[in-house]
Amino acid sequence: MKKYQLFTILFALAISIYSCGKKDPIPGPQGPAGKDLNINSNLKDGYVKGKLYSTGKDGKDTLLGEFNYQYLLSTDASSYKRGNSPYISITRQDSAEVGSNFYLYSNIDITADTIKPEQTFINFAYVKDLGNGKYLKFGEALRFLPIGRTSVGTPWQESTFSISNYSFNHSNGKLSFDFEIFYVADETLSRKKAKVIGSLDVNLKEIIFLRTGNLNN
Repeated sequence: MKKYQLFTILFALAISIYSCGKKDPIPGPQGPAGKDLNINSNLKDGYVKGKLYSTGKDGKDTLLGEFNYQYLLSTDASSYKRGNSPYISITRQDSAEVGSNFYLYSNIDITADTIKPEQTFINFAYVKDLGNGKYLKFGEALRFLPIGRTSVGTPWQESTFSISNYSFNHSNGKLSFDFEIFYVADETLSRKKAKVIGSLDVNLKEIIFLRTGNLNN
């Protein structure tokens, strides 16, 4: 997609892009939790919350549900690296439904004055029990490239990811912004347009590698 503006996933693709010619190892995506997930309340931090909509052929939006993901499964799920091959990695999980989560990975130096990521990976997943013997499941992974470049789709029909009200506190690692994800019909399993409108407020920790890092500051 050509719309960057900041920050998605996934797995081997993200690792292969950043590992080539790189001196420091890069941890892979957190990935979804297994069915035996036992949420650790000590790993509750901030939130990724918002609303999921579907868009009909008439252009009208229908609210499908709200989400508020506050849990992370490990410290790696809220981290950033600066210097050589910088990146940020954010994962937040629903406390009750392991299929509901948000993942963002972007090769940006979050401490720099100017943020220009080459690409960003986002995976938003949502599961909701409808109470009638059925449940709603939505989960799409998207890869966004800088403005002027495309990944999949056509120039006139592409999913987009945008942010506003961005803020990062260098002293304590607090990151916050509002975001919108627009899915074109060709990039959802239901073949229907959808959008996620939400906000993110989390605390990031800097990852240090023993071979090159300074543990004292």
